[in-house]
Amino acid sequence: MTKDIATLDYIEEDYKAVSEFSPVETALKIEQIKAQVTLIQRVMQDLMKEGEHYGVIPGTSGKPVLLKAGAEKLAMTFRLAPKYEITRHNLPNNHREYEVVCHLFSIATDKFLGSGVGSCSTLESKYRYRRSQEVSTIKPVPREYWTLRNKDPDRAQQLLGGKEFGVKKINGSWQIIKRGQRKENPDPADYWNVVKKMAKKRAFVDAILTVTAASDIFTQDLEDFQEEKDMTQPASPDDKRMTENEASCS
Repeated sequence: MTKDIATLDYIEEDYKAVSEFSPVETALKIEQIKAQVTLIQRVMQDLMKEGEHYGVIPGTSGKPVLLKAGAEKLAMTFRLAPKYEITRHNLPNNHREYEVVCHLFSIATDKFLGSGVGSCSTLESKYRYRRSQEVSTIKPVPREYWTLRNKDPDRAQQLLGGKEFGVKKINGSWQIIKRGQRKENPDPADYWNVVKKMAKKRAFVDAILTVTAASDIFTQDLEDFQEEKDMTQPASPDDKRMTENEASCS
């Protein structure tokens, strides 16, 4: 286990300072809470774009997924600065895992406000495996599939035609695709930087949702929003670089 960034010991002092006050004395007023919720909603409506700052899971009416760009907009709005604590785990067969804690501080006062956590590993299927080229069936993804993915994944998979099928957005529409053959990625080190960035992104979004209390507006259900990338795992250096760009920009 290796620490890439030293633990922020002074956070404990902020906790001690807060504990000296009664929760009632430091609590926000109802009007302040309403104003914060209203501000977040206005930022979403006026400054955020679907697909760039947040995403909507197809076929559902659930909360939008907050993406990194959207989290950065909220950080700018509330003047929040992130500081990261990163732990690296070296795993067998050249695999690696990163665990990240994102601490948010007020730019105005430098006070610690809260944290978020995230992790990512080259053992996750989208990085661990590669697949040969998939083939589109040209069939649209049934609407019922999206609502069943979490509730009944086996039934959802059957709607596609079985385990050998997946979904992918092609030319603007979601289609059923036949998966290529999956094999172990022989070069996990190619994705070390990718998974590190992904862990940082997950921690950052988690911290923003926690500190701004925006979880009633957004969700961080990343796996639901993302395409089935483990079904179309990059098999070339160009595709690998594209995946790395997604980790840093999405």
